[in-house]
Amino acid sequence: MLLVFYNLLFSGADAELSRLLGADSTFYTIDGLQPDEAVVIGVAPIVNQRVGEVVTVSSRTNPSTGALSGLRATEVLSQRTRIAWSSFSRATGYKIVWRHEDGTETTQIVAADVSSYIIDGLQPNSAYTVQVSALFGSREGSPAILSIRTESDQSVVGTVTSLKVQEARGEAVRVSWVGVQGATAYRIIWRRVDGGEERSQLVGRDVSFLDLDQLDPGVQYEIQVIALVENREGLPASARVTTPGYV
Repeated sequence: MLLVFYNLLFSGADAELSRLLGADSTFYTIDGLQPDEAVVIGVAPIVNQRVGEVVTVSSRTNPSTGALSGLRATEVLSQRTRIAWSSFSRATGYKIVWRHEDGTETTQIVAADVSSYIIDGLQPNSAYTVQVSALFGSREGSPAILSIRTESDQSVVGTVTSLKVQEARGEAVRVSWVGVQGATAYRIIWRRVDGGEERSQLVGRDVSFLDLDQLDPGVQYEIQVIALVENREGLPASARVTTPGYV
C-alpha cells in the first residue's frame, strides 16, 4: 500500500514554514504575507517515507500603494499645526515629513495606532508641505500630501488701550481710546447693563473717539471697543458710564 504525502516548503522575507499535506491536497493558502514580498515555494512528494525531488517556484506578492486617505489639517496656527489621517490596515507605523518652503525638511516616525500629530516649531507666515506615508515593516507606502500656510504672528489682534468715557452730558457720551497698530477698523458696542437692545457702530482705522447719543437718562451703560484687522477681532476693552437722570 502506497502512503503518499506532499511536503510544502515556504520561505519569505520574515518567516519560513514547512507543512505536510495529504495525498488529496492540490493547493494551500499562505496567509500573513507583506505587500511586495518575495517568496520561494517548494513542493516535494513523499511516497512510503521516501522524499522525492522538490519542485520550486519563486514569486512576489502584489505591491500595495499604501496611500493614506483623509489627510487633513485640523488646526493651523502661527507656529504649529495639527494633522490627522485615516488609519491604514496592517500598517506598522507612519512616517511624517514636513518641508518648509526654503527646503528645510524634518521627519518623524509614529506608531501604528497614531492617527493625528501636532507639528510645532514652525515659522509664522510660511508655506509647508506635509507628507504622511504608511510603513509596512521596512517598506513604505505612497505618501499622502498636504499643503498648508501658517498664520502670521500679527493674526492675534491687539486690544485698544486708554479707553475713556467722558462725563455724560444729557443723552450723549464721548468714548475715546488709543488704537492698535495695524488695525483696519474699530467696532464700538454699547448696551444697557440692565438689559435692552445692543447697538454698535463701525468706524475707520484713523478714528479714536465716538459720540454716543440718544441714550436713556439715568441708566448705566456698558461700552466696548474692539480693534479689527480685516475680519479678525481683538479682545474688547470695556468701560461703564451712568447717564444723568431727568432734572
